[in-house]
Amino acid sequence: MYEKQLKVYKGIDNTLQFRLLNSDQKPQDVSGLTPYFVAYDENRATVIERIGVNGQQAPCDSSTSTAIKNKGLFEVVLSAQDLQNLDCQFLSYSIYFKNAQNETVLTYVDAHFGGTNVIKLLDTIYPDPRPTTEVTQFTEQLIFGDSTESWYSESAYAKPETNNNEALHTAAFYTQGYASDIIIQATLENQVTDTTEWTDVKIISFDGSTTPVHTNFYGVYTYIRFVAKADPEDITKILVRN
Repeated sequence: MYEKQLKVYKGIDNTLQFRLLNSDQKPQDVSGLTPYFVAYDENRATVIERIGVNGQQAPCDSSTSTAIKNKGLFEVVLSAQDLQNLDCQFLSYSIYFKNAQNETVLTYVDAHFGGTNVIKLLDTIYPDPRPTTEVTQFTEQLIFGDSTESWYSESAYAKPETNNNEALHTAAFYTQGYASDIIIQATLENQVTDTTEWTDVKIISFDGSTTPVHTNFYGVYTYIRFVAKADPEDITKILVRN
């Protein structure tokens, strides 16, 4: 019997341990049996099927109490890969065994010969990744006192309300032959206008390669933007995560 409803979590390997009992709640020997675990959705379509392993067998020199403790134990591992493409939901599961003659041995969830129990599949073990902002639009400007043209991107909100004093920002640059500098600028002002004061945070140099370039920088800012020192037609996109 295996009466307990289970919870399993996406993103990690889940090791499920069971003990086979009789109707008097006495452990049953499973050393000569191979356990099978099957889970299926509300449409009774099988979504997981795994072969389990018997619990740790007591070594020949172990005490009788250790052998008794491990009697009836077996484990099933549901890997992160098994669960990654499944939606969070309730699944039904059942367990059966096969003996040395490949004959199926049924098990039940209770003394009333119920055949299935329930798994609750959750994704709350890790927080969701923060959303990514995509920057693709640049506007050409000639700044007074600067003899060269520059192209200024749209501004991206830097989420100061969710960051602490060592806020980490990541930018990924996807280019197709761009060979010049891109300056990362930031501001502490609450709104972006024509008179907003921007500060240079970091300069990234590109050599014309098409390999994506990633960079990290720190600071609590209200908005960030990117300044291309050459025509940005070869800048495919910039992804920002704050």
